Amino acid sequence: MIGTLILLLPQPALPMAGPFHFQDPAPSPAPEAKPHVFPKISGSEKKQIDAWLLQLRTGKSDASVTEAQDGLRSFGAGAATAAIDYFRKVGPERLLQLRVVLDSVLVEADLDLGWKELDRKSPPEARSYLLRRWADSQRKDAAEFLKARLAEAEDDDSRYQAARGLVRRGDSTALATLRDSFRDRWKDDRSELRADLEGAPREALALATASLIRQSTDKKDELAAIRLFGLLGVPEATAVLRAPLDDPDGQVKLAAINACRAIFSGEPPLERPSAFRDIDLANQWKGRLK
Repeated sequence: MIGTLILLLPQPALPMAGPFHFQDPAPSPAPEAKPHVFPKISGSEKKQIDAWLLQLRTGKSDASVTEAQDGLRSFGAGAATAAIDYFRKVGPERLLQLRVVLDSVLVEADLDLGWKELDRKSPPEARSYLLRRWADSQRKDAAEFLKARLAEAEDDDSRYQAARGLVRRGDSTALATLRDSFRDRWKDDRSELRADLEGAPREALALATASLIRQSTDKKDELAAIRLFGLLGVPEATAVLRAPLDDPDGQVKLAAINACRAIFSGEPPLERPSAFRDIDLANQWKGRLK
């Protein structure tokens, strides 16, 4: 009876079970980024690389030097460190051959690693080579890198390469440094200077380059600025050439004529001044100035 009564008493309500949730697994840790370093080489590989570098420096024939270059290329990026360090030992007669090797084994993505291989004792040729590579590269960090190098450069070619790389990116703040390089190097390196600025953004640089002509305080600076303007100017900014076209100095007049030829019609430069010809050409070009 008692048992029956217990069954008849109201029973406390049991809590309703909620929906069952599966617990999300803990996220997997992100894989560690591989360090950006040159590949490791074994001791025997290092000896072979050193042997190829010695052969490149001392080889008596073109075939011997070519064999050394091919041997170094076979190691790829593994030969880059030793090749950069070898600027300390190689003479001027084999600098080009060493640069050709580095053009192959030092890829653009590793230029920062290459720069870290330098120290205070590294020769200017090594710095100049690496800065040229940075200047010609498509790296997104190149402008920042080149600005820092321009500020600290201690030799003329390093300043030139850093300034050239910035100007090729449309940075007009490096134009004065580039003008100085044109002033000092034009006589011996004019073809290289012209080639180095091919493809520079004229529209972004023309007015600032024209200002260098107006601000010149001596003939050497003015001459260098005119030559630079020939490579970076646009027709709309050529009014700055009116006074140089009338200048009695034959070099200044010829530089202004060549700037007009390059800017208006892409014609190659005339290399030697000729008084009667240049007067006639100057008068013709003055009629086309904007």
